[in-house]
Amino acid sequence: MTTSDDPMTTSGTSARRRTAGLSAARGAAGTVCARADQGTQIPPAPGLRAGPFTVSAVGTKGVDLTSVDETGFTSSLLGQRPDQGGPSTVNELSIAVLAIAGDTAKLRLFPAE
Repeated sequence: MTTSDDPMTTSGTSARRRTAGLSAARGAAGTVCARADQGTQIPPAPGLRAGPFTVSAVGTKGVDLTSVDETGFTSSLLGQRPDQGGPSTVNELSIAVLAIAGDTAKLRLFPAE
């Protein structure tokens, strides 16, 4: 796997799975940014009781994310958009869609307040 210095770059690919390149954003404690497209895997957020997430769709209608936790509980965030009025929260993790460009989205993950 390769890693980029750009916190918005997806890193690590395999034949069928991509893992979001995650990097702490400057000046925001606990904030992580990722560039994601369909099939991207976002690792669990330890201590925030959320994830892992899979990006199941990215397009003009928004970003769809699905999470199945260790107990089998499934969370789905459907149609997430930059203009929806704020982030969505799963347990103690907030997820905001910063931008959608074609089939790629920029996501920000951070502790819920």
